Amino acid sequence: MLQGRISFTTMFVILAIILVILVVIYVKWTRNYWRRHNVQQLSSTHILFGDFKPIIFQTQPLFDYSRHIYNYFKEKNVRYGGLYSISRKIFFTVDPELVKHVLVKDFDYFMDHGLQHNEQLEPLSANLFNLEGARWKAMRQKLTPTFTSGKMKMMFPTVMSCAAGLKNIIEEHAVSREPIEIKDVLARFTTDIIGNCAFGIECNSMKDPNSEFRMFGKKIFERSLFHSIKASLVQAFPQSVATSLGIRIMDHNVEKFFLDMVINNAEYREKNQIFRKDFFQLMLQLKNLGKVTDDETITSPNKSGESFLSMNEVAAQCFVFFAGGFETSSNVMAFTLYELALNQEIQSKVRETVNKVLDGHNGEITYESIQEMTYLENAINEAMRKYPVLPILPRISTKRYKIPDSDLVLEAGTRVWIPVAGLHWDPNIYPDPERYDPDRFSEQNQALKSNPVYLPFGEGPRQCIGLRFGMLQSKIGLASILRNFKVTLNAQTATPLAIKPVFLTTARDDIYLDFEKIELN
Repeated sequence: MLQGRISFTTMFVILAIILVILVVIYVKWTRNYWRRHNVQQLSSTHILFGDFKPIIFQTQPLFDYSRHIYNYFKEKNVRYGGLYSISRKIFFTVDPELVKHVLVKDFDYFMDHGLQHNEQLEPLSANLFNLEGARWKAMRQKLTPTFTSGKMKMMFPTVMSCAAGLKNIIEEHAVSREPIEIKDVLARFTTDIIGNCAFGIECNSMKDPNSEFRMFGKKIFERSLFHSIKASLVQAFPQSVATSLGIRIMDHNVEKFFLDMVINNAEYREKNQIFRKDFFQLMLQLKNLGKVTDDETITSPNKSGESFLSMNEVAAQCFVFFAGGFETSSNVMAFTLYELALNQEIQSKVRETVNKVLDGHNGEITYESIQEMTYLENAINEAMRKYPVLPILPRISTKRYKIPDSDLVLEAGTRVWIPVAGLHWDPNIYPDPERYDPDRFSEQNQALKSNPVYLPFGEGPRQCIGLRFGMLQSKIGLASILRNFKVTLNAQTATPLAIKPVFLTTARDDIYLDFEKIELN
């Protein structure tokens, strides 16, 4: 019996060792996929986590790491490189011409972002950013009319009402000479705007920093180490794996809050025939009519009772409008004010051009006057060049694709990364990239450039659908501040800014600014 037990134990150990050896051999073989296809890859690939251990464990910002990878491949003088993320291989583009092929010219091969979504388990995940293929195309066509210049003008008064609250907060601090932690104030400003426009709800975040909307908005982007690891593991395997295992990515309380918000608000508006000039009204029209209309009376289902969008689909699109609008725009404004505080001559020029425009509009910020503030827009564009909200643009090949001017063929299902931060900081594309210079985006400089690479909102058919609204609220917020206050950097703010080790580009530390009231003529 003892001999039998020893033999069984020995056999088990031998089999276990063999299994481990086979796994190691397989992993090492997969970690050489790109090398076997004559594609340059990193030399320090981790056997388990591939090239993304710093991102998975939040030890380095994606903003910094993606630039490091870009520069590595640039130094190797290659047009593209290969990466690994746990079980996934990633094609990393470097050549701007190849970037244009992926995003525009050969878009049909790279239509999808390749992100996990499970509408049965997580209804809000089936939003425009995550949807794929025909479903994405159909949703994009439905939503496009909601972001026209006419619809932006319709929502303009709502945005302006929030700008008044922003000005009041800054004025209080200017009078008391207390510095402002600008990231939080601007996030509350954009929370109120998007909450009003996306849900038709008075969020009151400007008055109450602990409002329910503000708290749940924060939770959308909170990423603990556990959540980062879980999300990375989910992305490492086919979507069917996460679906079959019932793995959730979104916080359940966050999802319940926004779902309940949409359902209750829709029922209230339809029952009481309430019309408001906001995005939510347009979504109700898409739900009940299948199209956007200027008819202010139609807020309830038509006589056939047909629903063109489900309530969950409405909620998902409102959610992504909120999530994509308040955090990104507040970061863009914070980075712009930070740079203007460091560059007083540029700040003065922005203020002068804003006031010059307003002089031609009776001193009022109107939709038309905002469109004329081109230098302010240049200042925002330059901030987005230095600090692109998305450091990379994810894509996935939907079918086999031959790389132009190469023998390499990407397999269907290969992930593709567009290194936005790397391109934006490439001195061959943007000379002296650390320097903040809005004139890079002047009409004169743009005319001299041949196809500049600038991707803060993406490019091609999958370009951010809300870019007009994002720019509108950023320009309104900054114009309201800069025409009334001089901005300087407070000593509490560490320079240069460090970036937080998360997916989005956001400052790691607080940004404290001082404001001095300017008397308008």
